[in-house]
Amino acid sequence: MAAKDSYDVLRLIGHGKNSYVSSENVMGTPLIYWLKYHPHLEKERLFQWMRVIAEQLEQFHKCRGKPCYQYVNPYSVIVTEEKELYFLDLGAESNEEMLRKMQQRSVREYFLPREDAYYQRASIALDIYGIGKTYQYLLSETEQEPPLTKREIIKLQKLISKCLDRHSKQVFQKVSDIQKYIPECKKTEHRKNKIFPAVTLLAVVFTVIFLSAGKGQEVVKSKSENEGGQAVQEEKELDEKGKERGLEFELALLYFLKLQDYEESIRILHQMKGEPAAENLEVIVKSLGGGMVSEQELREALREFEKELEGNNLSEKERCDYYECLLRGYAQLTGEEDKKELLRLGQAYERIAEEVPAELLANMADANEKCGQYEEALRIYERVMEQTEDHREKEVLYEREAQVAVSADMPEKGLEILRKGIQELPESLELRIAYLKQQCEDRSIERAVCMAEIEEVIKELPTILEEEQFQKLMKEYGFRVEGGKVWEEN
Repeated sequence: MAAKDSYDVLRLIGHGKNSYVSSENVMGTPLIYWLKYHPHLEKERLFQWMRVIAEQLEQFHKCRGKPCYQYVNPYSVIVTEEKELYFLDLGAESNEEMLRKMQQRSVREYFLPREDAYYQRASIALDIYGIGKTYQYLLSETEQEPPLTKREIIKLQKLISKCLDRHSKQVFQKVSDIQKYIPECKKTEHRKNKIFPAVTLLAVVFTVIFLSAGKGQEVVKSKSENEGGQAVQEEKELDEKGKERGLEFELALLYFLKLQDYEESIRILHQMKGEPAAENLEVIVKSLGGGMVSEQELREALREFEKELEGNNLSEKERCDYYECLLRGYAQLTGEEDKKELLRLGQAYERIAEEVPAELLANMADANEKCGQYEEALRIYERVMEQTEDHREKEVLYEREAQVAVSADMPEKGLEILRKGIQELPESLELRIAYLKQQCEDRSIERAVCMAEIEEVIKELPTILEEEQFQKLMKEYGFRVEGGKVWEEN
């Protein structure tokens, strides 16, 4: 059993927009040690702990002086006998030993971003990064009961990516944004899901880190020299090298596909010169990461990468990863033939994948749209909507669907889609404006009907009057508002 000890922890109390902190002594175990003896974790508790970690940091940031915690990792989180979580009081003398452990190189290299080699600069961004790494570690070190669903895995992957990718515009700006990405546990869930354990590939990280630590060192010789001599030893070394290269490639795929850390993926792939799959994948990743890659160069890399898919004896999961790389690459190309290739690969991918990620479905919908296959595009966009929970993303999808319907000469279908979106997102000004605009553009709808609809929207959402797009719409169609009424300009 993990040994329990006494720790001084932070007790955070929220009061309005501010928080107050005090120190309290509890019996407990650092999370990193607790997990070694408790590999099975109830899914409900997993999500609860994720929320607690985020909530406590959010409260800490609200304390006087707007402090940042700085040392967010599994060493700084204490699990009490009652399985409650608290952050260490880093200012307490009793925690100096634990603080020294967190400052060790092995801890820093994993729980700090590459550009911050030491725990020197405190910032909200660094705390958010620490949350992502802590969640990542929590998922990789436990087997959840019941297993995570595919939808939950996708949501957690997005969460971790938004914590770790500090150079992306999508990165979280404040801790409160994290909460909406933590899944809710359905207590009525009894069905066993046929899925991979939570973020299975993350385990590769630890394997590769372990292997990489020995780079430059000699391979340990076999204890039994008499079993094969030098030839056997060389074969063994080649085999070990091959395994390490395979793990490096898996790690590059993880950073590319799951964490969307293109820079780190490229760095790993660049070290694998002479490996055709790695060299072609590097071109694909560069194309998405803003690198200087021509369409022709990307097209050739994609063709060669597909040959690897056809020529190797890959597992179903590996084939899915290869298809996902190809689909992401072809989505960067603009030619009609490229879109047809994307659709061909997408159909092959769907035949073996348990669930197609929303981003890839959106690429397939776009390709169908570009090829004039509007009804199929609408069908796929509906599948994307089923996987989407972010309100802003839903707004964009509803507008996109409506535009596709109009392109297919189905204006009533477009209005129906927008009405559905407004019903789901009643506060969305963007969807209201899109609906009004489509009504005004439809010559079969009388202007009096449009004016009455505009009045209803203004009455329900008066702030729409301040929206630039609404003002442009009114000017374009010759309407003005006076005393809550809509009039036609003379």
